[in-house]
Amino acid sequence: MRKIKEQRRDLRIPNKYPVRMIVDKRSAYKGFTKDISQKGAFVITKEPFHVGQTIVLDPRAIQLNYEKRVCSIVRVVPKGVGIQCGKSLRA
Repeated sequence: MRKIKEQRRDLRIPNKYPVRMIVDKRSAYKGFTKDISQKGAFVITKEPFHVGQTIVLDPRAIQLNYEKRVCSIVRVVPKGVGIQCGKSLRA
């Protein structure tokens, strides 16, 4: 079996928080984080996302003291999506 090289630079912490992902300022999808880091997360969701798609992660939905973050979908699997977050937006 071939080992897959870890590509993450930041430590991921297992945490289950409800999230709201906003797409195109019109549609919002719900899910739960499986783990989070300073620059990304894995979100458990059954919603139809695709790699490269841009979303806004809503901080009010995750009950943490974060600003809104612009994120990109970097991985899609049947159980959910991996997101990488960049710049913050003022809530």
